[in-house]
Amino acid sequence: MTQDIQFLLLGLGNGAVYAALALALVMTYRSSGVLVPESYAAIAGIGMFALVYLAGVTCVSGGVLAGIMGAGGILFVLLDRAVNLGTYYHVITGILLVITIIANPEGIISEVHKATNWLRTRAFGRKDTVAELELAISPGTDSPTVEAPRAPGEVILSSKEIGVRYGGVTAVDNVSFDVREGEIIGLIGPNGAGKTTLIDAISGFADSTGSVNLEGHSLDGQRPFQRSRHGLGRTFQGIELYDDLSVRENVAVGTTAARHRPDTATLGEDELDRLFELLHLVPVVDRQVKELSQGQRQLVSVARALAGRPRVVLLDEPAAGLDSTESLWLGHRL
Repeated sequence: MTQDIQFLLLGLGNGAVYAALALALVMTYRSSGVLVPESYAAIAGIGMFALVYLAGVTCVSGGVLAGIMGAGGILFVLLDRAVNLGTYYHVITGILLVITIIANPEGIISEVHKATNWLRTRAFGRKDTVAELELAISPGTDSPTVEAPRAPGEVILSSKEIGVRYGGVTAVDNVSFDVREGEIIGLIGPNGAGKTTLIDAISGFADSTGSVNLEGHSLDGQRPFQRSRHGLGRTFQGIELYDDLSVRENVAVGTTAARHRPDTATLGEDELDRLFELLHLVPVVDRQVKELSQGQRQLVSVARALAGRPRVVLLDEPAAGLDSTESLWLGHRL
């Protein structure tokens, strides 16, 4: 069992414990101390989940708001005393849930955050710029200068008619695209569409048909480390870091790709420090990666790929584990 699966199971287990505890407390309060099986019906759990989603599941304050809005909570008691809602409260929350799913998937609490930001802007005369969002993600680090986007240049990576088959299953069929220098291309598709398989095929981790050319040099038939030495870098969906090494040591491993390229110099300490600053990894640079959050581990994976100075880097779900703000921030970094 990999470290990522262990973290996932640990997170699910902890979440189940707290959810069960919360439901037990709510049901006990509503039952006036008399516990019967009907108090723990499945529909009650569904109703609780719906209320939490309505309040907002992307932050802790959403959970607090859900507790205030819950049946038997402060808001329910006040409204019931004022207008005697009764069972209509569940109808109202159901309608609000449908509206929230359509218009505001992040829940009611996100509107509270927007109002708070607006009040702060009015009070202090400033807005949450990209630089401030970066500092919020990693306090105590200076925001590095972001280079202006470059106009796309000549074709640097060309993939023609890539296909991957596993027995009778066609995972990737006849995919062709070009990547120009200075260009970012997104590969979009549902789960199981073959996105990772295509990256595996281009980087040499999966047997495939078709051809891959990097700066005019054919990579067909070459193994992954050979393609890496030609300047093709990648990250992995499973991250695949060395958990017992520090962030700096993990990123230093990535510099080996540049050592085997005569036209490319290996990153020095100053350049590595700039890379850590760019991705806001300075505060954790000497910590073991097993101590980091999933989002920070993703950033370490990106840093390791960039440390080899690739001409093209393939990023497999680099924003996995990042919230909306952090994903936007990573887009600016790229």
